[in-house]
Amino acid sequence: MSQQASKVRTPEGKIVKAKELSGRSGLLFRRNSQGGAIEGVYTNGERWGGLNTELHGNS
Repeated sequence: MSQQASKVRTPEGKIVKAKELSGRSGLLFRRNSQGGAIEGVYTNGERWGGLNTELHGNS
């Protein structure tokens, strides 16, 4: 029984095997809810703005 490698779309739009990105800091993997593709998105402060305080505030 052979296993199929998961493909991931990088933030730059390139498709790579998930194992090539394994262990990288500042990268979040998520599944696209519309197409089902696995995507990698940046989570560091330069690329990602963080949580929306209006939506996630405890008021």
